[in-house]
Amino acid sequence: MRNLKVIFIVAICVCSFNQTSEAKPHRKKPKVLFISIDGWHASLAEEMPAVKELMENGSWTLEAEAPIPPITVVSHAVIFTGAVPEKNGVVRYEPKRVKDWWPLKVRTVFQAVHIRNKKTAAFVQKLKVAAVLPSKSVDEFGLFRNKKKIVDNACAAINSDEPVYSLVFAHIEDLDATGHEYGWLSPEQKIAALSVDKAIADLAYCARWSEKKSGIPVVMIIFGDHGGHRKTHGAAIKSDLQVPWIAVGAGIKAGYKIKGKVRLLDITPTILKILGQNPAILLPEAEGKIIKEIFTR
Repeated sequence: MRNLKVIFIVAICVCSFNQTSEAKPHRKKPKVLFISIDGWHASLAEEMPAVKELMENGSWTLEAEAPIPPITVVSHAVIFTGAVPEKNGVVRYEPKRVKDWWPLKVRTVFQAVHIRNKKTAAFVQKLKVAAVLPSKSVDEFGLFRNKKKIVDNACAAINSDEPVYSLVFAHIEDLDATGHEYGWLSPEQKIAALSVDKAIADLAYCARWSEKKSGIPVVMIIFGDHGGHRKTHGAAIKSDLQVPWIAVGAGIKAGYKIKGKVRLLDITPTILKILGQNPAILLPEAEGKIIKEIFTR
């Protein structure tokens, strides 16, 4: 990565995500690390130790709603824009040449952050996710097949002192890949879930290390883009539409099960709220809502 001092920390737990994050207010504006776990069925969360610990120390639901159809590119377009598919322009995946495919009709969270002169970074495992990223508003980008490189680069970005990245996105595809090959909730996918859990633990440790080093709080939001059934997904059924959603960090309620509706549509407005920005001004086309009940005040 250019202009980055690479920091990689092997995490063995996420115990540093504790309720003191909720109790102690921070004067500095936080960074946000948001992590998309491709193909994350809600039932898998309960079998992932690091995820369970994050749930205990953050705000969470296992019933967040993906858009219809629940497929990777449609979900990520919704996540990045806060706008429904019919408005954001991505209603299905049909590129003839992915490099030339830029279907989004509305502004993304990356562009909104750029308007406020903040830096962003994104590291993904699928070209189709990269296809809905606004390249001019992503200051540091990586497309890697190797999950470890996603973790390493996201850790480096969140720990970077110069430049400071206010928004860092990481995408991990393992569960989707094993779901398509072996089936959702298969023994093979459950083994893959433990590897993904380790990656989440590493990223959580990096976030806490960054806080300790810089004094700037880091809020993590971790979510699935869709679930699945048998060896596929994309149907308007519960197993495909319902996904885990967790927020943890300074100013976020600890051990709190979210009572209201949560949609992937709501991620971008909530991120802008965390960053101290007004989503109504920066993303006027967005229909997602700030998930207000997760905040301590």
